[in-house]
Amino acid sequence: MSSSAAMAVDSSSWSSALVKISPYTFSAIGIAVAIGVSVLGAA
Repeated sequence: MSSSAAMAVDSSSWSSALVKISPYTFSAIGIAVAIGVSVLGAA
């Protein structure tokens, strides 16, 4: 019982953290990942 309650609290904290992150931050992370994968693929 307690483990499922802990998971519910954890998921809500994750969702609240994702909502607080700026969309520009998500775009910057996406661009960084795309460039990183491109560099690794070219190597």
